[in-house]
Amino acid sequence: TALIDYLLQRSLPEELPGTTIVGSSNAMRYMEQYVKIRNSNSRSDVRLVETMQWQYTYYALQKFTFVGVNCSMGHFFVIFVEFDIRTEPIFQRVEVYDSLRRTGRTVNKNSNGALFLKLLQAFLIKFSFHGMRNVEILQRDPDYSLKDASFKSCPQQDNSNDCGLFGL
Repeated sequence: TALIDYLLQRSLPEELPGTTIVGSSNAMRYMEQYVKIRNSNSRSDVRLVETMQWQYTYYALQKFTFVGVNCSMGHFFVIFVEFDIRTEPIFQRVEVYDSLRRTGRTVNKNSNGALFLKLLQAFLIKFSFHGMRNVEILQRDPDYSLKDASFKSCPQQDNSNDCGLFGL
């Protein structure tokens, strides 16, 4: 994963828009770790949540694109999400690229891609969209990000060990 992250950062165009967020290969694990911090009363947890809310509130100010080349359960896949909490729908473009999946299908709620999308939604609710208009839509429906999500066409691997290269 460290090599994939290095190659990903080195291969990104310099003129990438400032509204594009590129997640590391462990972004899903990162989000999962912090979403699990619930309504704890410990001073350090409260301080951590407040700090992260301050850092990530920026993502509620305009439309952003999140791209994640993520490794989960030993397999790399890519998600591409455009989101804007100020609009309806909040997630305008939700695509999963998986070198082991057929294209054109909706994203199964139990797939790695769906789990990542739901974690992204939970992370945004907790740290970026708190107190914003429309956040209740996301809070009511934990599968909201999956509504229009689909597997998109991408090269398909013919073995079980090249998914990182295909993700790039």
